[in-house]
Amino acid sequence: MKKNRFAVLFAWMMMLVMAFQAFPARAGAGEAGVPADYAMAFSKHFVAEAYAGRDKAEQILSDEYKSILAELVQKFCPEKLEEFSADVSDLSRPMTRGEGIVMSWYAAVCIGADSYNFGPFGNENPRMTPDFWDMGDSAFEELFPGAGVQHMIEADQGFTWDNDVTAAMIWNCWHCSFHSSMQVVAVDESAGMMRNGDPFTFGDAICAAARLGDSVSASRLVPVGDAQAVTPSISEETLNRARASSVPGIDDLPRLAGFVLMDEYGYDHYEIEIRPNTIEEIAGWGFNSIRLQMTYETLFSADCTQADLTQFEILDGLIETAMRNGIHTDLLLMTLPGRTTWYRHDDAGNVIESGGDFDLFVNPDKMEQACLVWRTIAARYKTVPGSALSFTPCWEAMNPNLSTGAPAPEYGAADVARGLDALIGAIRSEDPGRFLFYEPSPISVYSLLTEEAEPSRALLESKYDNIRFSANFCEGAYAASEMTADEGANVDMNNHSLYKSEYPVTIWAAAASIRDSRGLVMDGCLPAGTRVDIHVERTRDHGTFTVSDENRILYSETMTDRAYATSPVVSRYYPFASSEKTISITLEKDTAQLLFACEASELVWSGITVTLPEKYAVQRRYYRSEWDVIHGLEEEAGPETRTTSEVIICPNSSEEGRHITIHDDVTYSSEAVWEAANRETIEAWGSAVSRFSSRCLIRFENAMFYLGTDQDSMLGYYGDFLTMCDEYGFDWYSNDYQAFTNTSLGADLVPYGAYEAFNLELLRLLQGHQ
Repeated sequence: MKKNRFAVLFAWMMMLVMAFQAFPARAGAGEAGVPADYAMAFSKHFVAEAYAGRDKAEQILSDEYKSILAELVQKFCPEKLEEFSADVSDLSRPMTRGEGIVMSWYAAVCIGADSYNFGPFGNENPRMTPDFWDMGDSAFEELFPGAGVQHMIEADQGFTWDNDVTAAMIWNCWHCSFHSSMQVVAVDESAGMMRNGDPFTFGDAICAAARLGDSVSASRLVPVGDAQAVTPSISEETLNRARASSVPGIDDLPRLAGFVLMDEYGYDHYEIEIRPNTIEEIAGWGFNSIRLQMTYETLFSADCTQADLTQFEILDGLIETAMRNGIHTDLLLMTLPGRTTWYRHDDAGNVIESGGDFDLFVNPDKMEQACLVWRTIAARYKTVPGSALSFTPCWEAMNPNLSTGAPAPEYGAADVARGLDALIGAIRSEDPGRFLFYEPSPISVYSLLTEEAEPSRALLESKYDNIRFSANFCEGAYAASEMTADEGANVDMNNHSLYKSEYPVTIWAAAASIRDSRGLVMDGCLPAGTRVDIHVERTRDHGTFTVSDENRILYSETMTDRAYATSPVVSRYYPFASSEKTISITLEKDTAQLLFACEASELVWSGITVTLPEKYAVQRRYYRSEWDVIHGLEEEAGPETRTTSEVIICPNSSEEGRHITIHDDVTYSSEAVWEAANRETIEAWGSAVSRFSSRCLIRFENAMFYLGTDQDSMLGYYGDFLTMCDEYGFDWYSNDYQAFTNTSLGADLVPYGAYEAFNLELLRLLQGHQ
């Protein structure tokens, strides 16, 4: 084995030592408490059936366990079998549990699943004491030639880091089975230690082999027509219990409330890293549903002709865990053939380019591939009752490029209706009663949502039963206010640093041009010392631009026909941009009104800033983005509170917003609202959607959609939205599961369960609207 791979282990060990007493124990931790793992070893063919007859309490010999693990290596990565044989000796001697850990680790390394942190093995942090390192009478040098033990267990102060035994101990500590969320060789939580010097029994060994096999990320592809592709590894006991509590139709489901669960990297991530213990945690919080979002590439080969049994079995385990905990699962595919994306990241992990393949709804060949995907999924899970499992075959169907900003073919709502009909028909051909949700539109603006969704509703709800409308909700004026405008080939998904709107928010109209008789009036708080900066994007013709107060002209310039270079706009809601040409005026006295006018010409402005004297300064929420850090505009990313007296005015309208009033709280208003987000707008949306579809499922975007937000604003926004859902009986999924440990400005993060810092106030709010 290569020893330099363990140079990183010092940091991991220090983390482990600090965490020894930090985390709570879980119930059922002893090997006898997890019979499901033992049975899984044989049902998934991880262990030969011949071993099922051995006494579970009998101590296993080292050559016997080597033989069991060799079969796993042969199953997943046969080219590494020789390497495994060289790592582990052929001695036949009774094994200790510590030796079982090390031998299991050698097999895992050969299979290629030896990531130390966020790779294909993941684990909630176990509770351990320093007795974890009590290895007892173990003969590592004999069983594992070259392991580099150097008596590290005997040291009272510090350990020898660069050896395979230490690596194996740490790996076993931090990685576990997807099926049971337990370490390969499980910690004895009742004793608070690993008992590494105790005998390693056949029961221990068979459970360990099952967890190791169940956690491997190596692909195991079989043709989609193979029996294994359509046979889930879900126990009959769990299925029977779910069937006993099943309901006849989708409208008989209880109101669904829960979370969207998605792997961290979303579209370009092809291994399931969601864990069963996450589902157990959500159930413990009292929620009754989850939506699992994943890519089709996670479960299938690129051409859709082969199914990946490794990933499907992980999905089986998640669905079974949900059933055991009374959780309804909705399975949604984020991508399909002809509807998939790619991203290119920089060294810091930020998206710098994106594109994709987006012709699903106009390409019959891609649609047939997509139907094959869903027919296979439907066939695999047709024994799972609808009360436990529903499908959403496609999301945001009218989002042509999945928000990448890349070019996409044109298609319309009628094309989407036909496409969803094909996908649902494919599902129902294998599973006639499957409960289904359909989501035609990404738009939360009611008029656009219903326009895009009506053709699908008219077709699908007249043709199928047990089907329900699904919609996305995001009040753009607040939650998505910093989304970068669609410019160039791709959208800057990292965005720019920005002052955050506090909820409720009103964005006032501001006309982008000053021309002829259509000038711009500014009044309100304009004391002496106020500076007005006008960033010029374009001037046309050769007239005169003037700025005057109630008595005299303060500025005058003859225009030329010219365009000026401007910075990128901040967002589609705050399209402020600075310019190479800026007209600046400082008021010498208190002023009642300013008039900006053009005679026989036009001035198009990209932004206006009004900087009041310092005594007017207020505190504002600000978020420094990764985008600006990368480009040297900010030193570090994250939220902060800034003191400012600057009013930023954005040109978001063509005609309205020609009377701007500056307020002494460093805000502005105009004669027209461009867009707003408040209790009234949310209520109006809910009322209209309820008339469109009386029982629908709403997925709502994180209030920290791209950049950070204020805790009070977030809670106010969610409170109004969830109250609306209560009023109309909408099912809902929150995109906030990951946000419980994020830092929003003003949040009081507290220790909670296994979390060192947790937004308990947010959880309590969501729990109050289940």
